[in-house]
Amino acid sequence: GMMLKKFVLGGIAALVLAACGGSEGGSGASSAPAQSAISGSLIERINNKGTVTVGTEGTYAPFTYHDKDGKLTGYDVEVTRAVAEKLGVKVEFKETQWDSMMAGLKAGRFDVVANQVGLTSPERQATFDKSEPYSWSGAVLVARNDSNIKS
Repeated sequence: GMMLKKFVLGGIAALVLAACGGSEGGSGASSAPAQSAISGSLIERINNKGTVTVGTEGTYAPFTYHDKDGKLTGYDVEVTRAVAEKLGVKVEFKETQWDSMMAGLKAGRFDVVANQVGLTSPERQATFDKSEPYSWSGAVLVARNDSNIKS
């Protein structure tokens, strides 16, 4: 069923990122750097290039889709644009298929992903960071007023 969707682009420094990168000690080992080191290097990288690169599908309305004029829009897209504006950087969306989106994040093709992603598996939780949730979707039961279903 629908679950709480964790959001993948978020607060000023709480951007979603791949937790892989060069080790701090120069030993060449692929040990993941500490959380703060990852966050720092991501925000530094974004600030240095002046752009945040964002993976998204562009085909998942109402979160990420193209309007009648062909412009990329949607809830996740507009939240991402607002965060980039707060950060004072440009935003570059890279549309990609769902199946390759998280791999693209892990490989560094995007800084973040904005596409209603939930960190639903232990592997995802170990590999990726997330911001605070920014949307919630859940299943509801709808009944007529005169129904005997009350809750």
